[in-house]
Amino acid sequence: PDELGDSIAALPGVADVGSVRYLRQTTDQGFLRINAYDLSPSAFATFELVETAGADPWPAFHSHQVIMVSEAFANLNGIHAGESLSLPTARGVRQFPVIAVYEDYNAGRGIVAMSRATYDRFWDDPGVSTYWVYLTSEADVDVVDRRIRALNPGTDLEILDNRALLRMSMEIFDQAFAVTAVLRWLATVVAFVGVFSALLALQLERTRELGVFRALGLTPVQLWSQILAETGLLAGIAGVLACPTGILIGGLLTEVINRRAFGWTLSLNLNWEPLFQGVFLALLSGLLAGLYPAWKMARTHPAEALRCE
Repeated sequence: PDELGDSIAALPGVADVGSVRYLRQTTDQGFLRINAYDLSPSAFATFELVETAGADPWPAFHSHQVIMVSEAFANLNGIHAGESLSLPTARGVRQFPVIAVYEDYNAGRGIVAMSRATYDRFWDDPGVSTYWVYLTSEADVDVVDRRIRALNPGTDLEILDNRALLRMSMEIFDQAFAVTAVLRWLATVVAFVGVFSALLALQLERTRELGVFRALGLTPVQLWSQILAETGLLAGIAGVLACPTGILIGGLLTEVINRRAFGWTLSLNLNWEPLFQGVFLALLSGLLAGLYPAWKMARTHPAEALRCE
């Protein structure tokens, strides 16, 4: 009900109340999703803007007949801030300037957002789909929840706490990415075995060459140092070269593949810890790969090594 927002705003512990009306309709261009917002400047500040057509889009969004589009809608339809978009309204097709593009991770073809004042001007639809209730810092969420339900608006209310929603979302993501963690460890083991076996085979094939070094006077300690330095250096170079390759693949996933698949992009935030772990793992595999050849050649007589083919 329309009057429910005023009743909620009057409750103790409530700092602000906003609302949104969801309009879903089928057009010649496909399924169109329009969200009409009645927000305060502080609530509008929660929108993460990707593009803007002015320094401060809030006054224009609030008082002018302009719209915002989600990043997915902008990418799928080739729309940028500062351009115009034709929308079918209850009063015919109208042109709306696009004041900004904002981040949104909803599935589908994206969302067109406008102020409630603009929506009321072109649609005869006084309903409200959702109220956003902002609480004061000292308010108790459970107490405010009970007070809202006690208003008895004559309809069943579904009240969602953002903190509970966040916890539930993180649990779902953790379950979904548990398989990814297993695959990561599996890939790590495969990479370790690959580097280890390649360097081990390389050193075992150099038996005759290492026998020549021993015949020329290389001591067992010097032989250990040479083999471990070679395998460690080769593995270290491989680990260092893998870092920019991994960053490049991450950039392609976030900026190209994800944009093509879903329409929106993810922020690429570099975490240096896995990169250092990768380099360390490569060094470790290289040093371990050199232990057995070094031990074997240190115990092998130079004459026997020279006869090896």
